[in-house]
Amino acid sequence: MKSTASDIMEVHANLLPTSLLLQNACHQATMRLATLPDTHPLYLPIRKAARQYISSHRSSLHCLTQRFDILPESMETLRPACRPPSSKNPWTTHIAINKDLTIEEHEQLTDLIQVYSDGSGYKGRIRAAAILFRAGKRPRTLWYHLGTEEEHTVFEAEEVGLMLAAHLIATEPDPTFPISISVDNQASIQSSKSFHTRPGSYLADHFHKIMKGITRDNGDFKVTIHWVPGHAEVHRNEEADKQAKLAAEDR
Repeated sequence: MKSTASDIMEVHANLLPTSLLLQNACHQATMRLATLPDTHPLYLPIRKAARQYISSHRSSLHCLTQRFDILPESMETLRPACRPPSSKNPWTTHIAINKDLTIEEHEQLTDLIQVYSDGSGYKGRIRAAAILFRAGKRPRTLWYHLGTEEEHTVFEAEEVGLMLAAHLIATEPDPTFPISISVDNQASIQSSKSFHTRPGSYLADHFHKIMKGITRDNGDFKVTIHWVPGHAEVHRNEEADKQAKLAAEDR
């Protein structure tokens, strides 16, 4: 290895040249600065530097924003997670190892209250819905229209769907536990228990806040979030998808 030319070794090791590695590091750092919330000390300086490239006494913020042509106003603000890593989620999650096992487990659910949530894009619009089924009572439904595909993502809709499911449980008179929440998106299930700052993490924080409130009001609280495969002829999940489409059409 000592006698190998550096450029040849970098190619075989699948490494970028040093100059490109440095540019990539600078680009990532600038992107992080552009997504800072308004409570951060660099929120105003990064925006001021991006708006005007002064002729003298330039700071590193001026150079970085102009070099990569980054406008903070066009970036989504990433707000830090409001939960300490030491806190514990009051609910549990369950994702079966395959689709067939998931459907089999789902058919064996005996929870008196079962909630289904869904979020997806339809006719260029992003929407979310949740529907609560309780034995002997009519289903209760909540749905929300987020906006267009240019403004929002399907992942956001899945997160909002979980929030709607939590609202249904919180407003259910005399809830009987255990309760199951079924979602057809594994990423939203994983993100609901994450404590890392990421796009849409504020939605997970809202979901966590609602669930914490339910926990305080109900000593026998026990909720499990299950993964259920989409478009697998699971009747109640299909009904949640239908309600989400209605949310997109009623705009």
